[in-house]
Amino acid sequence: MQVGEIGLAFDTICSWLFEDSLAISRSFYERLRVLANDLEEPAAVERLDELVVD
Repeated sequence: MQVGEIGLAFDTICSWLFEDSLAISRSFYERLRVLANDLEEPAAVERLDELVVD
């Protein structure tokens, strides 16, 4: 954790979600945002809001 493996993995998962244009719920998106802040990876979720379906 100290060398950033979890942050890199989180960023990769978010990239895959975006690249594959997978629909996500608003609640899942909010959970991802909180996790991104906790992992200090806020850029990972920058465009995921485009995938939110209500």
